[in-house]
Amino acid sequence: MFIGLILSLIVTALRIASFALLIYCIMSFVAPHNDLYRKASVYVERVLYPVRMKLWQWFPALRNLAVDLSPLVLWFMIDLALALVNLLRTVF
Repeated sequence: MFIGLILSLIVTALRIASFALLIYCIMSFVAPHNDLYRKASVYVERVLYPVRMKLWQWFPALRNLAVDLSPLVLWFMIDLALALVNLLRTVF
């Protein structure tokens, strides 16, 4: 019972992180000078920066792209984590 509650909280946190990343990406195109975007970037960039550095380390050609692919990779990682946690929830 206690493990199921913890897994439910993890799922909620991952969904909030995914939603925050979506809002961050949309606002980067629509309103990059907005105060809400700047506040969100403080938190989202803390997670995106290591992902971006690893991507650039493994694939140096990505530095020259006009589009940053690190949010897409982070979304994939969040979805993978959600799938794993949901699989664990079915066990517990």
